[in-house]
Amino acid sequence: TLLAAQGDEADGADVGTRTAQWLEQAQPATDRPVTMSRLDPVPANLDPQKAVARARAATASLRRRLGVLVEARQRGADWRSRRGRRLDPAELYRPAVGQSIRFVRQDERPAPNTALALLLDRSGSMRGELPLAGQAVLSILLALDTLPGVASWAVAFPGREDDRVVPLKAFEEQAHRVAGRFALAAGGGTPLANALWRAGGELLRRPEPRRLILVATDGEPDNPDGVGDILARCRASGIEVVGLGIGQSLDHVQAVFGVRHAVSIATIEALAPALFAVLERQLLT
Repeated sequence: TLLAAQGDEADGADVGTRTAQWLEQAQPATDRPVTMSRLDPVPANLDPQKAVARARAATASLRRRLGVLVEARQRGADWRSRRGRRLDPAELYRPAVGQSIRFVRQDERPAPNTALALLLDRSGSMRGELPLAGQAVLSILLALDTLPGVASWAVAFPGREDDRVVPLKAFEEQAHRVAGRFALAAGGGTPLANALWRAGGELLRRPEPRRLILVATDGEPDNPDGVGDILARCRASGIEVVGLGIGQSLDHVQAVFGVRHAVSIATIEALAPALFAVLERQLLT
């Protein structure tokens, strides 16, 4: 798989002919060149069962919301009609005021299948927060494994060099089987443009009609101009990108990701709830 590939094996023809032209065009026209991140070797999968237990214990209340999300994605939207079999309980007053009875009917069209790429900042400034951040990301991926029609992929950035990322989960892998990879160490800068380029290329190879990148970061990217260029190209290619800023003002996060694509959280403890909230909003529209 692409995620399991190491070094140069993850580049070139393995990226896929479907993305080759886009990747060539995505070279930002800035003074600081950007390269697509390559993949580090897959980290050790240390005691995945224990990692799963910790992540689930920390997010038990959030996981209860997942059942509602699953049902909503499968059911589709409610709408009102003068014909049907199920009365709308909110409008039982209508006959008393001379209005016709209304029924609740359902739009049986489920939400579109979605491919999700999750990028976790592991720069040096995340040193004290990375254990909880890794746990939050893992809890999201565990939840997504049970969500029909959603495929997920995750990396941390940077890898052992700025133009690398740490592979955490491939699309074809299940989160509970690779949960031991999320015991990450912090280090390096914030080469977000390189990581976004990689994520965009991975998503364009997917068959799902909807594609989404979520970025969890606590700092300003090393190359803001390069990030802006890659973000524009992702969105022009139909890829949605949402940024979650940890310990940053909303204005700061919006300056990087755009007004409608930014979320700000004050502490690392709020990361898991914020990720769930973003997914609920994105996956049901």
